[in-house]
Amino acid sequence: MVTSTAIAATVGGLAVGLVGIAWPVVSWRAVATLEKPKYVVVKAYSGKKRSFYDREPAITIRQYAPYLVAEVTAEGRNMREAISDGFRQVANYIFGNNIAKGSEETSEKVAMTSPVTSEEDFRSMKGGSGEKIAMTSPVSTDMDGAKYIVSFAMPTKYKTTEDLPAPKNPNVRLREVPGAKMAAISWRGGPRPEERVVEAKKQELLMALKEAGIEVEDCSPKLMQYYPPFAPRFIRLQDLLLPVKE
Repeated sequence: MVTSTAIAATVGGLAVGLVGIAWPVVSWRAVATLEKPKYVVVKAYSGKKRSFYDREPAITIRQYAPYLVAEVTAEGRNMREAISDGFRQVANYIFGNNIAKGSEETSEKVAMTSPVTSEEDFRSMKGGSGEKIAMTSPVSTDMDGAKYIVSFAMPTKYKTTEDLPAPKNPNVRLREVPGAKMAAISWRGGPRPEERVVEAKKQELLMALKEAGIEVEDCSPKLMQYYPPFAPRFIRLQDLLLPVKE
């Protein structure tokens, strides 16, 4: 005889299973629809395939178009702390801690960039009454020694930095990133960046570029993270970029 407890357990198990299947799709779709910095792949190298889910070429040469960013510099911290602190400050700006163009008081909420450090970060984030800026992807981190520059790309509806709402936080800077040719190595992995992983990917990229006869312009890498940490590991795409000579 099938008891009500057994039925409830079965239904509960099916529900958990369905959520487990649906969540990766939801995470992927949420990020796939976000606006990202535009680039054209100039050349792709197959590299080594690490898993079934690594469908993208491991290494690509990309020509990026110019784009606008809001950024914060964090120094004297480890990578995780710097990215978390920088994220919170820039997210605070796009959530409305700003002054809209043409107004001395009204803020403009700029759509959010992706990813977030955690679900709790979103819930506890306080912006202001300013203009909310639309979400884009990814969150980028430029690394130069102990200095980390965390930035969110701004939506393309803003053509110049003058079009963006002014940040109230003096640590937040608005600037245009010029177009550039970048070498990128892509992988999927853990939610929190680690110095050892980034350094290993950098060395792997440098070795591949050397073998291909491509010279780098600068060895300070840019880390691009497209998914929040709570997204499934096997879809969490990350890029490490280095500028290369024309």
